[in-house]
Amino acid sequence: MSIDAYRTLFETSINFGIRKLCGAVDTKGDLEGQIAALEGEIDVLKAEVTSLEAWCVSLEYREEQKAKTYEVRDKELIDLSAEKAGLEQLLAVLRASKPDPKDGAKK
Repeated sequence: MSIDAYRTLFETSINFGIRKLCGAVDTKGDLEGQIAALEGEIDVLKAEVTSLEAWCVSLEYREEQKAKTYEVRDKELIDLSAEKAGLEQLLAVLRASKPDPKDGAKK
């Protein structure tokens, strides 16, 4: 390599270093702005997480209440079914033991 090639390489590397340094200084200000923006975004996302967690708790509570309602309703249905079966048996017994009105009316 000639001296001119070394000189050109040296000058370009100095220019590159200067651009990097100036870019780092500008970037430092940009980074502070980005940090502030990201911290604001974090706060917004934390608020969203809190509201979604509250919503999940609300859904779980409603689901528990609905399950309890179904349990009560199922118990009522079982009780009513048993009562219906008992009444049908009673009706069958009463019909069997009831005298025939036609025979009693003729006598």
